Amino acid sequence: MRIFLAQVKLGPASVEDLHRTIVQKVHDADAMFVPKKPARSRMSRKLPKRIRRLLENRWRLFFKKLTTGDTEDELAFRKMRNRCKSEIRQWNIRKQATILDLTRKNKNVLFKYMRHRRRNKPSAFSLRDRNGEPTSDPIVVSEFYRDHYAGLYSVPASSSHPTLSRRIYERPLTDLVFTVEDIRQLLHKINPFCALGPDEVHPRILKETSYTLATHFHLLFRQSLDEGHLPSVWKEAIVTPIYKTGDRLSPGSYRPISLTSVPCKVMERILKRAILDHLTSNNLISQAQHGFLPNRSCVTNMLVFMDSLTQAKDEGLISDAIFFDFSKAFDRVPHVPLLHKLESYGIQGKILHWIKAFLSDRSFRVKVGSTYSSAAPVSIGVPQGSVLGPLLFLIYVNDLPDVLSSPCLLFADDLKSWSSNASALQIDVDAAKQWSLDWHLPLNDEKCVHMSFGGDSANSFVMHGEKGPEDITRIDAKKDLGIWLSPNLSFSLHLEKSAQKAFAVLRMIRRTFSRITRTDFQILYGAYVRPLLEYANPVVYSGRTKDVILIERVQRAATKMVAGLKSMDYETRLVVLDLFPLEYRRLRGDLILTYALFEQGLANRFFTVDPANTRRGHVIVGSRSSKLQWPDPTLGPIDSVNPNYPLPGGIGFQGHKSDVKPQPRPFVPATLTLPPAREENYASALIETYNSTELNDGHVSLIPQKSENLECTIHTCPTLIKQDLAAIFPSRRFETSQLTAIVLSHRTTEGLSEWSDLAANEREAIAETFTRSAIDICASLKELGYWADFINPYTGTPYLGAHGEAVLSETDEKMKHFGFEIDDVSCCKVLRHPRWKHNVFAGLIFTDAPKDHPVLAHF
Repeated sequence: MRIFLAQVKLGPASVEDLHRTIVQKVHDADAMFVPKKPARSRMSRKLPKRIRRLLENRWRLFFKKLTTGDTEDELAFRKMRNRCKSEIRQWNIRKQATILDLTRKNKNVLFKYMRHRRRNKPSAFSLRDRNGEPTSDPIVVSEFYRDHYAGLYSVPASSSHPTLSRRIYERPLTDLVFTVEDIRQLLHKINPFCALGPDEVHPRILKETSYTLATHFHLLFRQSLDEGHLPSVWKEAIVTPIYKTGDRLSPGSYRPISLTSVPCKVMERILKRAILDHLTSNNLISQAQHGFLPNRSCVTNMLVFMDSLTQAKDEGLISDAIFFDFSKAFDRVPHVPLLHKLESYGIQGKILHWIKAFLSDRSFRVKVGSTYSSAAPVSIGVPQGSVLGPLLFLIYVNDLPDVLSSPCLLFADDLKSWSSNASALQIDVDAAKQWSLDWHLPLNDEKCVHMSFGGDSANSFVMHGEKGPEDITRIDAKKDLGIWLSPNLSFSLHLEKSAQKAFAVLRMIRRTFSRITRTDFQILYGAYVRPLLEYANPVVYSGRTKDVILIERVQRAATKMVAGLKSMDYETRLVVLDLFPLEYRRLRGDLILTYALFEQGLANRFFTVDPANTRRGHVIVGSRSSKLQWPDPTLGPIDSVNPNYPLPGGIGFQGHKSDVKPQPRPFVPATLTLPPAREENYASALIETYNSTELNDGHVSLIPQKSENLECTIHTCPTLIKQDLAAIFPSRRFETSQLTAIVLSHRTTEGLSEWSDLAANEREAIAETFTRSAIDICASLKELGYWADFINPYTGTPYLGAHGEAVLSETDEKMKHFGFEIDDVSCCKVLRHPRWKHNVFAGLIFTDAPKDHPVLAHF
């Protein structure tokens, strides 16, 4: 494909013809070199043929026992029913393991699967028709969306506007220089899984052929910028309705997100980088704006806001805040005033002409499922979903803080202003309203709200609208930038709602996934739960014990969902899952943010910097309570005497001590019942006791006592199995290295000549016991410098490492190489011990440690 595209010759032509030629050649390469036979999905929802046959037999036995009423037919049906349940459950576990394995490359796989399993999932496929009845006809629904959005985009844009004074800048930005390498780097950074635009150029092809296509696109982009013309398809958009809030059957409850051409987005990124450099280097962006800017975020916005409110409260003042809401802000930006503001900020020449062409003569179609609506024109607004759209909106509202005398903050279209002076704040409300009228960006008066902080306030504020002056609604709680605010400046409400939502997500994960391994937990917890608990931590962390324990309780519950860890204590679960307590992570996050603020030159806004110029100045600014003890000893393994999670350098937490001493390392008895901490775990205990010959003295009990029901055998892995294991452990190469298999056999008390709930429960308990033991054994071997992993008894895949395409089930034919017998009884296949002649559970651990290693000999 790269050779084919490299042979494309582009001669003198218009921008439209150049784009058409490049896109056509990309489509030709797609047709010639990309296989069109659909690949077999690794996550099919269809049950395999073997299970479908079992379900047919179940139904056959069900009707037979209804007809005969015989006891034996009833027993045969129950056996088949239980077997079907077991097979479907195991199939679901393997399918979910495959989904999580694919998630490592593309997280959209997991999100799509979770959306499919949600109970109440918002759907854009149903709307209320003109008669008020719900309809799901995709053609009708797409046209409803088209008519609704067309009404927003076709509002007559007034060309009248105030004159914005010219800003001070060193030189105007009229043109820019970009190289083929610049375009190649942008093409290479494209997300290969993003959606296609109207030109249907697949982003994966652009990414894989970036070295070849960079030259072609450089010619196209350069000519487009010089002439101020864009290909017509770059002005088209496919609008996807995304639910935000409100009535699910109303089109106004869905935000229009535009899917535009991927090559056009590359061109937009080139311009965005140049425009942003121009604005920041000339200090043209308002300090009140925190949205879509480098080194600015929701956290910095809320830190400034809360710092001002808490300072006023310390001075005994009550602050009133007004939260403004713009109506359809991005969709209502008029083009003529926007271009006037761009010119005032020094964006002129070719770049201004290109942006003017980018905004004019646009059109859109609405996509619902696989159905498209008819096209509709766009005469106003900046496209949501484009690269330049957010930056153009920031420039449009950049002068708004200049008309307000009270402190204010912006995050894109979210504006708030506050003051302890009610009269001054009312003047600012009138000024903000007048600005919105002058620049044709209307405020939604009904959604503008008033809230008091630091005490009860009798102040009220009015908004002068079309119906005359109306009181601004007063509220007691407000969700601003994802954070719930309370009048007393406490974040207990926010933390309670975060914990409630996190517990709901945990329940959803529990319903969706039958078994969760350690690797699965890291993916699911990191994608769905932890972001809820740690969002804006530097802002919302209060230090109250009840709030801290509430948030930590979520992680305690989450870690219990991992197979084999439920019976372990919290400290052990954290170590096994390689997690820190949330209290420790909050401290770490505060330190990182503090460092970032100093690096960005924003520290003076929040801190009083010590003027000492020596490393050991240690001048404490402000007061410090000698009674402060952090963290609370009930939170887990972090405290001043526990060495499991020390700060760098072994620093403890006793704030009243002036000198820093290493933390003591208490003796940990070598026993399996202790939690394997990072410094004092099972492996180090085993090594220590082995070197001191304590194993022979009988002082410890690292290994379970011999039993007629337990057996541990060590084998040199057969060559045939080593070849198959390469597909199970993709990260390992076993061809030339030695491989040892540790087989743990546990005799069952319930025979499996017939399936029963009692036998299933017993196997469940044995599997959990094996998982805990295998985790300890692998930790021991890794402490000695060897690789070790074991087969998950539920999925047949590696428990600790990456998953391959193959699995090793408990009754796989390969188990015969370890001396087991495999019987196919009426309900399922079972393992039989060659000596016991009884059903057994067999767990496999693999390691590259030699078979005759002294530590393995003790096992």
